[in-house]
Amino acid sequence: MSAELTIAPASEWRRKIMIREMVRDSVAKMLARLEAPFDADDSRAYISSCEEKKAVVAGALRARDWTKAADFGTAAASFVGLNQEVLTAPAIAREILAKTRTLLDLALRVEEGCDDPLILGRHLLEDVGLPPERRSLLPPMTLTQAIDKASEEATPEVETKIRAVGALALSYFGDKPVSMLSCDQFVDFLKFVWGMPKNWGQLHGKNRFESIGNECDPRRIKEEADESDKAIVAKIAADPSLTVPEKRLRLVQELRPRLTDGYLFVQRDMLNRIVRAALGGAAAGRDVDDEDRIVPSHKQLRSKLNKWHKEAKTECGLPTRISNPKRRRSWSLEHLVELFLSPIYTGTSAPKQRWRKPGSRKRQIIRDAIYWVPLFMVCMGVRPEEILQLKLKNVRFRDRVLCIFLGEDLDDDMKTDQSRRVLPIPQLILDLGFRDWVVAKLAAGEVWAFPDVAPSEADGRRSQIFGNRMRTLLGHLKLRFGDEDIYAMRRTLSSKLLALSVDTGTRQRILGHLEGTTVDRHYSDDGLPELKAILDRVDYGLKVGRAPQFGYPIILGCSGPILPSIDVLVSLADDGEVSALRLCKPGTEEAILGARIAGTPSPIDEAVQHLDVMSAREVATRVMALQVEYSFTLPTCEASTAGFEHLLIHGEMPTPKPPTADTVQAEKGIEEDVRASVVSQLSNIGLAGTERANGTDSGFRAGDTAICMFPLKRRGNQDGQPRPGLIVAIRMMGGRRYLDVAMGSPAESGQLSPHQFVLSNSAELALAKLQRPTSFDLRRRMLVAADDAVRIHRQLGSLASSVCKRLGETMAFVGDVSPEPVCERPTSREAPFSVERRSAKTTKQHSGVRR
Repeated sequence: MSAELTIAPASEWRRKIMIREMVRDSVAKMLARLEAPFDADDSRAYISSCEEKKAVVAGALRARDWTKAADFGTAAASFVGLNQEVLTAPAIAREILAKTRTLLDLALRVEEGCDDPLILGRHLLEDVGLPPERRSLLPPMTLTQAIDKASEEATPEVETKIRAVGALALSYFGDKPVSMLSCDQFVDFLKFVWGMPKNWGQLHGKNRFESIGNECDPRRIKEEADESDKAIVAKIAADPSLTVPEKRLRLVQELRPRLTDGYLFVQRDMLNRIVRAALGGAAAGRDVDDEDRIVPSHKQLRSKLNKWHKEAKTECGLPTRISNPKRRRSWSLEHLVELFLSPIYTGTSAPKQRWRKPGSRKRQIIRDAIYWVPLFMVCMGVRPEEILQLKLKNVRFRDRVLCIFLGEDLDDDMKTDQSRRVLPIPQLILDLGFRDWVVAKLAAGEVWAFPDVAPSEADGRRSQIFGNRMRTLLGHLKLRFGDEDIYAMRRTLSSKLLALSVDTGTRQRILGHLEGTTVDRHYSDDGLPELKAILDRVDYGLKVGRAPQFGYPIILGCSGPILPSIDVLVSLADDGEVSALRLCKPGTEEAILGARIAGTPSPIDEAVQHLDVMSAREVATRVMALQVEYSFTLPTCEASTAGFEHLLIHGEMPTPKPPTADTVQAEKGIEEDVRASVVSQLSNIGLAGTERANGTDSGFRAGDTAICMFPLKRRGNQDGQPRPGLIVAIRMMGGRRYLDVAMGSPAESGQLSPHQFVLSNSAELALAKLQRPTSFDLRRRMLVAADDAVRIHRQLGSLASSVCKRLGETMAFVGDVSPEPVCERPTSREAPFSVERRSAKTTKQHSGVRR
């Protein structure tokens, strides 16, 4: 008779856990009998029972009757999720019966000799991985106990995540022993977590006014979200007026966002910590084979996600589940400058509504966290939580540089050890009076730099409260964008440093990421002067100066290339190509450009059916021409953005036209004394200093008149009729020459505004070569390249020195002080605040000047 070796059907780890549970439970009962009151009759009955069981086990082993194993191993098997059928397998049943016989022998020796089972059974306990100690005989750890144990040694941030996934596990499983849960059950649980709404943890309703909150049942929250999404999918899928891409876009906008794939892996790791706390590393460590795991590995979870994503689509490919993962982009310069020229930084008359512009009431600037933190983030790349936890004592001088020490206090809730760093304060923040502000707060007895943002009662963090306030403000300022959030300001600085060719290690050091090698991190000097020089190279073009009503410097304007924003609205065909395009002013339906694309299906949307049909090449070329004058706000939908960007490949980049021969000849005919007097007079108010410093003496000059083409104010890119323009300044930006031109119109009789400069007598008109009295609006100007033959048609004449002096006085009253030229693109808007004698109405008019 031949014998064949059989393989245990259960995993090796589960078999060991089951045998360990049998030993633990039996030894614990032996110890409990020794410490209980003695009863002779009970003792004799117990010994008799053990001998009878021993005889049954011996008989079953001799007869190979494996069914008897279920009588002794069922209780232990239930803790590890094994059913009775598995217990009858020969490989497992034989071990159960053999271990039971050993335990019965030990029980008889303990009962008869009253010996300590921890001593007599020492080798038996160690064989199953239990130390011979009383604590090893405690019952299996439940989920609640495992969550508490895993949280003990975790950092506060990790503990929050452990308890979050622990709350979901308790809702899903109940407070069961962890050893009873199987890998399949944990896979189903992770799928349940994957389907949870993204904001489920914020539905408790607790805040600083309400500490009790609402009862949150995760299962109920998920079921309600599933029912709502199911109705939305059915409604949109049945709508015949929408194309497939438009249906997909509507679903992305209306479905309730669920947890992202990346966050699911974080939840899996936290669940792994809980299992390790209950069962040890052998149950969840990397040395365990995939088939023996309790918590699925990352590889296993990725395979499951592939399957789940396929299941989360309709038959026609529409999504039934969306997650809206955060994709950040650097803040555009236009949006940054719009923020820094908002009432937060230039003054408001409503401290509790700081988005409101100052009216007739006194203008106020509140220098608190709302004021300083965005500046620190875009200039130094700090995290919101880092700068909000800054203590005044951590603002210090080192190496003759004013610095901030981040993460100095051990009780601070910093992200990692790499967050503990010293950073020099950039010049822009110093120019705004940060040092004096700190000194004043120290004199007032303050400890924290930003006590106006209190720590959260839940986790002690400040960034959540600050973020909510900033999002409210940005919403009122029309600067709230999905991909340009507060945290993206760090990315903005990183992108600027990358553009300046700053090496990766330095960027990581500034941003507080793990940098370089051990030598870089532990054996290198701070290099603060060099770091400050690098940070100072990041220039956003902000102008800092003083105003009479403030005792500290403020932001006066911007010299950067600020372009007005327009929204990009597209309609997609079923194949994802753009079928219609509109470029509209923000918050309005006023289209600067609108067209349907030839060769594409007619859009179903009635709002675009009336648009003219153009070729893809023509539309793309016109769009690329508009990119020189506008900053585009792209769609939030990735498919729409991809279609728009693909459309642009059909266009041709606009090329500047060379100056005409007439222009060159006219430039040579200007009298030198007029040029010199104009430069002299205007340089006194800062309008021509760059031209004189560079020693350039050719081409257009300040004080010249020319025939210009000004864009119409309300008709997008279209130009009006040729009209005279007055060149009030020459600016050098990025090595190129730009003309600051004021628009002229026929002078009307009546009272003139202070910002109008009028040429009326015959001598002035003769020098300017104008045929009739002309008024130049010094607040409606454009900045155009000197070689732009489209805007500047030809030169007319030049003003005399006496007239230039009058022009300089008018410009000084207007308060326009020319910035240092640092950019090669023209500035479309500049907000001067240095002259305070203007009325509120005049200030409002000037804020909308197109430059």
